Amino acid sequence: MTVCVSCRAVCQAHDLTCPPAVVRPVWYYILKGMRGMKLKDEFIVHNAGYESLLIPTGDAGFTGLVRGNKTLGIILDLLKQDTTEEAVIAAMCEQFDAPEEIIARDVKKAVSELRRVGAIDET
Repeated sequence: MTVCVSCRAVCQAHDLTCPPAVVRPVWYYILKGMRGMKLKDEFIVHNAGYESLLIPTGDAGFTGLVRGNKTLGIILDLLKQDTTEEAVIAAMCEQFDAPEEIIARDVKKAVSELRRVGAIDET
């Protein structure tokens, strides 16, 4: 997975359309000191219409259900691969027409809650 510096999207398609000089792999951001993270395999994501569910398996160590809106579902989908919080914010800015500060606040809150329930694997 790569992060395009010019359009700030996290997408495999940008590997083909953006000049090689502006496409940086996620490990570049991790080496710059940004924490890498990924959704743990012990959690299953289910998107049902406008609701997203994060369901723990028996090995998760968390008993409960995390419910959220479609925005949480997009964040969870981005976390299925190794990424950084900054890359998730960049991808959300690409998809939504909202101020970056608000998107960053919402992503940080969602990631914080996912860490609290033990759903994030820090790399």
